[in-house]
Amino acid sequence: MSFINKIINIDELPGAFYTAKLAHASRASLRATDYAINRYVKEGRIIRVKRGMYARSANPFYIASMLFGGYVGFSSALYLHGLKPEIEATVTVCTQGHMVGTRFMDKLLLPVNMSDQFYGYKIIEAEGLDIPVSTFPKIVFDMFFRPKHANFYDMYNAMNNREMSPVEWKALLHYAREANLATQRRMGYGLENKAPGWFTAKLLNLSKGRKKSSFFLGHRPDNYNPKWGIFDDINIRRWENAV
Repeated sequence: MSFINKIINIDELPGAFYTAKLAHASRASLRATDYAINRYVKEGRIIRVKRGMYARSANPFYIASMLFGGYVGFSSALYLHGLKPEIEATVTVCTQGHMVGTRFMDKLLLPVNMSDQFYGYKIIEAEGLDIPVSTFPKIVFDMFFRPKHANFYDMYNAMNNREMSPVEWKALLHYAREANLATQRRMGYGLENKAPGWFTAKLLNLSKGRKKSSFFLGHRPDNYNPKWGIFDDINIRRWENAV
């Protein structure tokens, strides 16, 4: 083992790493680095994430954020904020571009492209690891911005158990102003019974005078709300009283 440690000292390894970068940084050959890492894997001291990438921790949130270079979002973020009791089979990560998901142990690590909306996160420590996680206002925004990946029951449940501060509502309004009309309408309609009056009025003003109708997921003419100019094709308000 002393020979292996001379090649790669396991105590000095980062939480997650690529063998090619590790070999370059340690000035060891890739072959020697692979040999050392594979020995640690066989001993159960390092976990293989995918070809060429390994980790010292099995924490799926940390692995997902490192793998995709993003922040944990949506319902996965609610769990890390202590606003959701159970871990789901999918760990969702917000990214700056299109990426392909992968499986890690019993989890699906799913990247969601947030393009120009890649912001609004903080570091949460879990199991001694620093994990980038979306803030509560950003979780709410992301749900409406990418409803395909949202769990609105989880969102409403969290909002019913945790009040948003005026500062957080202002942050959410700022995010909405930077988004498209459909997101603004989804958020205004979906939060109408939860948000402060001034928040709702601001979003309603952004929606007025715009003739094109908006939707949540599919272009189905279900549950039209003329006030917001939106079809509630997923009947989102059935989850408003989630507890």
